[in-house]
Amino acid sequence: MIAAYIWMSIGIFFLIVEIFTIDFLFAAIGISCLIASIPAFMGAGIVTQVVVFAISATIIFATIRPMAKKFLQGKNHAR
Repeated sequence: MIAAYIWMSIGIFFLIVEIFTIDFLFAAIGISCLIASIPAFMGAGIVTQVVVFAISATIIFATIRPMAKKFLQGKNHAR
């Protein structure tokens, strides 16, 4: 159970750091940490938690991050 709180704390930390950047790098890591806290709350082992983190980080980096960067770049060029 303590691992779930660690995952959540790290995730919230990275989401707060993302406030000061516009790269969406820290947000992707933070969201992945929050997703990894779900199996931790369910009592899964650390290997399962790390695998869930790695898979979710890969999916977020490959799909959501490019869309967010394109949206933010388009928004900045409109000014």
